[in-house]
Amino acid sequence: MATSGVITYNDTAIQIVQDAIEALGVYGIGDQLSDADKSSAFRHLNRMVKAWQPYMHWWKEIEVVLFLQKGEYLYYFGSTVHASIAYGSTTLSADEAAAQTVLSITSSSGMSIDDYIGIELDTGYREWTTIKSIPDSTSVEINSALSSAASEGNSIFYYTTKLPFPFDIKQVIRRDLTPIDVPMNFLSTQEYLNQPNKEDEAIPVSYSYRRQLNDIPFWVWPTPVDVKHNLILKITRKIEDFVSNPNTPDFPQEWLEALVWNLALRMAFPFRKANDQSFQELKGIAEQTLQLALAFDSEPGSIYFQPDAIGRY
Repeated sequence: MATSGVITYNDTAIQIVQDAIEALGVYGIGDQLSDADKSSAFRHLNRMVKAWQPYMHWWKEIEVVLFLQKGEYLYYFGSTVHASIAYGSTTLSADEAAAQTVLSITSSSGMSIDDYIGIELDTGYREWTTIKSIPDSTSVEINSALSSAASEGNSIFYYTTKLPFPFDIKQVIRRDLTPIDVPMNFLSTQEYLNQPNKEDEAIPVSYSYRRQLNDIPFWVWPTPVDVKHNLILKITRKIEDFVSNPNTPDFPQEWLEALVWNLALRMAFPFRKANDQSFQELKGIAEQTLQLALAFDSEPGSIYFQPDAIGRY
């Protein structure tokens, strides 16, 4: 017999809910859930996956670019900051005067109408607007005219979609236009506040941020002196909600068992099953499936051993 050759198995939200409640013995296999029970299970399912967000979630990590601006040391994720998962770059192929809207560029490959586009001006700032049209392979029309002159060779970056609201920031690297990468130093909020002059302009070497309910404030220090550097951030994304029956989990397949059995454990309380003899067995299965999923959910790394500095061990 041949294997299926298929590796795409997944469950929908309603299948996870149905299996979890069936595991409790509240409904028989295939019985239709009441609307009230289904709504309760969906609430518990969403609360559960939100409570799991602080775990490592290696599979939710992505790299994004944050475009720095001359003279700006504070950026707000989830608001007006220019940051994206995917982006492209090119350069001006001719000098452009102030008030120009059609720019000569090295290549328009990869650009799309309505993309965000940032042009390096001779003043040292990057001016952001959107793409109005793409006349040919070496020119682009922008919606807002240049406020200042820009010389041939000045950098241009463009992207389609702004960065979704990140859950956490794991690492930050400064990248120049070469590109060469340099790790940035993390500062606690207090350490950043202790810096004597937040508006000193130089090449940034440190960063700080604060997780908040809506926008995430992100600081760099010193303040960028120009736009010759961008930041590459390793972030974790928020886990998506279960909104309707056909939704599939924002989890790898390895988490399906953990989702079902841990939801069953949570639903044991509203269904008055927490005192049953089978509850401890259910708790053990839920914990085991969660630990198995978490064992997969970690990035491989190296362990280094070295002799004691004093030389006694």
